[in-house]
Amino acid sequence: MTDKTKQNLAYMKLASKFRDLIHRGDFLPGDKLPSIREVMKDETVSLATATHAYSLLEDDALIEARAQSGFYVTYEIPQTLDKSCHYTVTKNAKKIEIPDLVYRMISAASDKKMHNFGAATIDPEFLPNTMLNKALKQVIKENPTHSALYNFAPGNSFYRKAVQKKLSSLKIKAPLENIIATSGAMEAIVLSLKVLTKPGDTILIETPSYYGTLLAIQNLDLKILEVPTHPIHGIDLEILEKIISTNTNIKAALFISNFNNPMGSYICDKNKINIAKTFRENNIAIIEDDIYGDLTFNDKRPLTFKSFDDDNVIYCSSVSKTLSPGLRVGFMVVPTKFKEEVERHQFISNIGTNALNQMVVGHLLQKKFYDNHCKKLSQILKDNIIRFQKCIQLYFPEQTQVTNPEGGFFLWVKLPVEVDSTDLYNELIKKNIVISPGIMFSASDDYRNYIRLCTGMKWTDAVEKDLRIIGEHIKALTA
Repeated sequence: MTDKTKQNLAYMKLASKFRDLIHRGDFLPGDKLPSIREVMKDETVSLATATHAYSLLEDDALIEARAQSGFYVTYEIPQTLDKSCHYTVTKNAKKIEIPDLVYRMISAASDKKMHNFGAATIDPEFLPNTMLNKALKQVIKENPTHSALYNFAPGNSFYRKAVQKKLSSLKIKAPLENIIATSGAMEAIVLSLKVLTKPGDTILIETPSYYGTLLAIQNLDLKILEVPTHPIHGIDLEILEKIISTNTNIKAALFISNFNNPMGSYICDKNKINIAKTFRENNIAIIEDDIYGDLTFNDKRPLTFKSFDDDNVIYCSSVSKTLSPGLRVGFMVVPTKFKEEVERHQFISNIGTNALNQMVVGHLLQKKFYDNHCKKLSQILKDNIIRFQKCIQLYFPEQTQVTNPEGGFFLWVKLPVEVDSTDLYNELIKKNIVISPGIMFSASDDYRNYIRLCTGMKWTDAVEKDLRIIGEHIKALTA
């Protein structure tokens, strides 16, 4: 690493530290920041590093320099969405009819000329492409016949051992034979649903919920009961218990336990324990999607439902949001009582999972590299969240409310009630801007004035310009 590279990393790291302090309220609007000389002394950095760090914060409109006075905080935390979005608890299960708008949005977001705020993607520059290519070369060299045979369930043992080691840090005691390699987390979720339900059965899901999961539920001809989700704390245990007590035919529950999509909420460990206990006592299995857990903004990675209940939770995850979406490598941890049926369903659907890709991911999971990479990626995503929130505050109507997640790369935005986010989507498409309208995230009609914004792109002036355009169109729809 060159001296120049080290200096660049130093001032970016210092800027991120102050950005965090401002964002969580340690420095309030109008507060004076330490002087450049104080920063040099307190942080043991050079004049150039301290100056560049403050310059970055000025570029982000978080601070301003006042002549012969110093640097002051200008950033104000936007109006935070801090209440459950969904208030009507339905007593009867219902079938899902997800609009074709989902497929149109995905198609539009895949178009390179479009500016994507809709699909859940990370900028390729943030992913470890060089390390992936090195691992690929190493695997091919060490395993020249890597793809000469079918790779039947449960999958490649080298990969699954790496997963097993990773799971141990989450207090998940998973026997190797109970870890099954999958083509991403979505295959794991679909396999779980196939094992636990049959057409016409009822499952419990959080609302709002990821549209991909809703499409899978619709395709399997299942009914749903929706549980309101708090933007910060996740599932409300009291409401959950009421729903379970009045519905005796629930076959399974499907939740994103950490940094839910689209809200970014996560369930604390204490609530995870109580929720897992409630489902165990009612003999209802939990399908846990933990695809975003590694992207925490905090020092400690949150635990999972599976950490507290081994026999009643099917745990699903992948590296699509951290290493590579294109490799399609995921896994599931299955209680022994479900294992044989899961493997049979997987054989019918795809015979087996790609062995080469499993070994590549296994190499990266075995090294400290993966944890370090996730920390760096999470910091980038956290900085982006702050920038997006600032732009929402500047350019969107005053009544707008936005979530304040502690991980992941989504913002769930509540717009003025008169704004129909589908109309907004149709107008923005004409400007080559793609967003996700709120109606895609529920079987109900409760989220017409909500949008989800993906914040996983590289921050540029063009991104800020697009957010300003989105804000202008929202204001036009309120006129």
